[in-house]
Parts: sequence; structure tokens; C-alpha cells
Amino acid sequence: GVVVSGFYGEGIGTFFNLDRDSIDGTGDERVTWGGYAQATFDAGGGTNVGVSYGGTYYGKQTQYDSRNHSSHVTIKARELLSAMVWHNINDNLRLVAEYGHVEDEWNDGQSRESDAVSVGGFFFW
Repeated sequence: GVVVSGFYGEGIGTFFNLDRDSIDGTGDERVTWGGYAQATFDAGGGTNVGVSYGGTYYGKQTQYDSRNHSSHVTIKARELLSAMVWHNINDNLRLVAEYGHVEDEWNDGQSRESDAVSVGGFFFW
């Protein structure tokens, strides 16, 4: 299957609409946009594989914030690429393995990359 979605908003912030970066230093709402795409494939025998990519992008840091960024630097972009495999042992147990690569970029030119591997399972009843 394939899933694609996107969004555009003002005053959203980076987490839960409550962050200090949802507005700039003068009280104007920041612009945020992004999207997500996922493709999965049923390999048969209860095994599925998938890949997904998503990104969130934030409007320019204002001149006010650039001059007065002593409290924090705003994030410019955050992207995630992930791959996953899951296998249904039976109707009640699913095993899952996933790899994710995250890239963050801030308005001061700094960046960060991180990788995560997850293995686990789900019980259904």
C-alpha cells in the first residue's frame, strides 16, 4: 500500500503547538509545512516490508530572532527516513524490526544526524 500526506500551518511550533518557536520574538506566527510518504509490500507468508520518508520545514528565522537568539536558535528542517519489516507469527503476535535515520538542521547552520534500530513485538487480542 501507499500513503502520502502533507500539511501547511502557521503558529504550529515543533511539538504539540506549545513550543516557544511557534511564534517569533515579535509575536508573529511561524510558517511550517511538511509531508510524509510510506510504501509497504506484502512479501507473503505473513511478512511485510516498508519504507517511509517524512519532513517538516520551518519558515525563515526573522531578523529579530537572528539578532536576539541568545535564548534559542530555531530549527530549519527535520527529516526521517525509515525502513521496517514485520512478520505475523499468528493472529495474536507480530514481530517488528525498524531502522530510522533522522537529520535536523538549525538556522545557525548547525546540523545533527542520528540513527536508531528498534526490534519488538505486538500482542493482539
